[in-house]
Amino acid sequence: MTEPLKLNSELESASLVIESIRDWFGDQRLGAFHLYLDGKKAGIILPRQSLSVMARPGPHILRIRQWWFLSPVVSIEVAPGEKMRLTADVELKGNLAKRMLTLMTKPSRSLILNPVSDASLIRSVLRRRSYSAPMLLAGLTLLVIYELMLVIIRKGDLIAVLPLLFLSIAVQTLLFRVLRRSFRRNRNNE
Repeated sequence: MTEPLKLNSELESASLVIESIRDWFGDQRLGAFHLYLDGKKAGIILPRQSLSVMARPGPHILRIRQWWFLSPVVSIEVAPGEKMRLTADVELKGNLAKRMLTLMTKPSRSLILNPVSDASLIRSVLRRRSYSAPMLLAGLTLLVIYELMLVIIRKGDLIAVLPLLFLSIAVQTLLFRVLRRSFRRNRNNE
C-alpha cells in the first residue's frame, strides 16, 4: 500500500504560533492583540490563547498591536515545515514607573513579540500564575470582609466591626507583601 502524496502547499508551508501569556480581567476582546504578518492583518489573539498562522518559508515581518500600542517590528525566517512559537505581551523590563513612562511616551515600543522555546513559554506562564492566584484570593477575601462590615454597620453593632476591621488590615498587609515579592522577583529576572 502506498502512502498518500502530500500537496506542494503542505510541503512548502511553515507554521507560526503566537501565544498571549497575559491575564486580562474584563472583556477579553479589549485585551486582544492584533497580529500583522508582512504588513497585513493575520488574526486576533485573545488573552491566554494562541493563534496559529500558516506562512510561506522565508523571511517575514511580524508586529502586534493593541489599541494604539505597538510592538517593534520583528524579522523572522522560517524553514519549510517549521513550527515557530512566539509570545505576545506588554513590555515588562524596568520598574513600574519606567513601564508607565514607556506606555505614555513610546506607544510604538510598549508591546513585545518574542520567539521562544516551549520550555521557556511554560516557565513564563507558570511564573505569572504563581502570584496572580494569591492576589485574586486576597482581593475576594477583602470584598467578603467589607460586605460583612457593611451588614454589621447597618444593624448598628459597631463593636462587632472591630475584628473584621483588623482582619481586613491583615489581608491587605498580606496582599502588599505578595505584590512586593512578585515585583522583586520580576526585577531580579531582568
